[in-house]
Amino acid sequence: MCQIPDIKRYPPLMKIFVCPKYWISCYPNRFEPDYLLSLQDPGADVSDLRPDSIPANNHQIFYFYDMDIPTEADAPSREVVQGVINWLLPHCAPGSEKQMIIHCDAGLGRSPAVAYIAWSIHLGAGRELEAFQRMKGSCRETCLIPNSIVVAHADEILGRGGALKKPLTEWNRKVSWCRTHR
Repeated sequence: MCQIPDIKRYPPLMKIFVCPKYWISCYPNRFEPDYLLSLQDPGADVSDLRPDSIPANNHQIFYFYDMDIPTEADAPSREVVQGVINWLLPHCAPGSEKQMIIHCDAGLGRSPAVAYIAWSIHLGAGRELEAFQRMKGSCRETCLIPNSIVVAHADEILGRGGALKKPLTEWNRKVSWCRTHR
């Protein structure tokens, strides 16, 4: 006899695809994303980012550099991360079935950090390690260097008490392609 899974036990999850900018035109053909979240350098040309299949009002762009040194003038600010979180909260709430593409230039730093935040909002406090694993599963690339400043700001804003930073710190200790600080 076939056993039907308990829907309450296995709630539907949103889908996030993290990729470099040059891949965003491919993903809408593979699934039907509801949203596109673009993370770009200030002053970047964004005129051709959005595929026609995604409505203009479902495309959000945030501008900040992928600096990972807190003392640098161009490091991501708490205010820009607050804006990203404000956008993510209604789209990534627990139970959300939204599908989105999150991209930056290379798909390695800003977009994995923001995808990690999205998954941590979706899954809720106490499930940060699972959120980190889901972020890794959402990424096209494997040599990920999630922006630690973005994650640190999110940890403070979301009141996670260091829980968001912990999986990233452990990841950075294990991989050989980490950013190095001057």
